[in-house]
Amino acid sequence: MSFELEHYTIDVALEEDYQTIINQFPTSVQDSIKTVDPTQKRAFRQLLWTIFGDPASQLNNQVELLALAGELTPASFMPKPPSPSDMAFSKAQAYSGQFLYGEFIRRIQANKVTADKGILRQAAELWLAMTDRLQLNFNRRERVADYLKDQKRRSGLLTALTCRLAALSQQISDSSVIELISTIGETLGVIENILTDVNLSEDSIIFRNRILSGNYPLPTIFAFETDSEWFDGFFAAREKPSSDQFETARKLSLQDGEKGALDLALELISQTKIDAESLPADQVQTRLLATLALLKNDADSYSI
Repeated sequence: MSFELEHYTIDVALEEDYQTIINQFPTSVQDSIKTVDPTQKRAFRQLLWTIFGDPASQLNNQVELLALAGELTPASFMPKPPSPSDMAFSKAQAYSGQFLYGEFIRRIQANKVTADKGILRQAAELWLAMTDRLQLNFNRRERVADYLKDQKRRSGLLTALTCRLAALSQQISDSSVIELISTIGETLGVIENILTDVNLSEDSIIFRNRILSGNYPLPTIFAFETDSEWFDGFFAAREKPSSDQFETARKLSLQDGEKGALDLALELISQTKIDAESLPADQVQTRLLATLALLKNDADSYSI
């Protein structure tokens, strides 16, 4: 057993609403979305909406437009000379991303519940975070603290916004509760990313592509410290590493980095449980605690 969202309760109507929104966009934008559609992360954010939000609210899935805009203008890349078709494809994605970001802004501004809640100021931070992410790509000096800061500002920002909008959809008026829910959402986004990194490190092809794009998974960052000499040689090689060398890098990442990554996820889950217990004792708290229990079971299951 490992982290799989099939184990979690997600309102299926949220995905139907998402598809309805996407189908309203121009065909060129829909075609771009199909090239990046982040199903796993979207499903996790829909899980958070199931916990905190009103499923009938028009605010549901609005953060997905911002998320797609980010996916279409990624902060990582393969270091190879682009062909003319590659350039055209990249520009089409960027233009579609701009369209989606504009649509996100329009929808937030048009909603009386969210127009003056600082949502757009928070959303704009995503682009600054992605700019800073470029400095971490191919950076062998990236450490766990850098990874956490980066994930809070990107994945965590999207889940924090999701939870903030979800709380507003429930007409919660206590600003301290809304802030706490947003903070919980940010941490849950980081937890999801850590567990997903562990999962994806099991796949040789995905792992290889992550290394080639300089977007190192967390187990590998942990392994850098344990196996620094081996990784120094791996990255300093004049020729592209062989398939066997990539596989050795993957196995070392799991052997010497998986436990550190999972321990970090468990620590964040424990911290979030403490925060959850500060929420009002209602169905939202009950759903959140049940989800945290599932996340803990999933994180623990890797060592079984």
